[in-house]
Amino acid sequence: MQLGRRLAAAGFADQRFAHNAVFANVPPEGIRLTDLADRAGMTKQAMSELVNDLERLGYLRRRPDPTDGRARLIEFSDRGWAAVRSALTAFEDMEAELGARIGVTEIRQLRRTLEAIARA
Repeated sequence: MQLGRRLAAAGFADQRFAHNAVFANVPPEGIRLTDLADRAGMTKQAMSELVNDLERLGYLRRRPDPTDGRARLIEFSDRGWAAVRSALTAFEDMEAELGARIGVTEIRQLRRTLEAIARA
């Protein structure tokens, strides 16, 4: 909710919660659709719908994969990178706000715990 409100305020009101599965999994160098779906734990068909939607909204583009002429890489457009930067700023702001409420030490411990969970 917080992230969505902050992104909307930054000019990205057309994003949906489901789009986060794409934004969180596209690396800077781009990625094939099948690999993107695998990283997000989704079917290729479901991911294809999200990618098509974000491409239509101007957040993503596709380009030929230089290692395989048959494949295409999905990557962020300039608008997509702007949204990523806004999201990262929003996360930093939310973390700082939470740190002010519960303490910086607790935030550091929470981050370590969440990172351990993510690695497991």
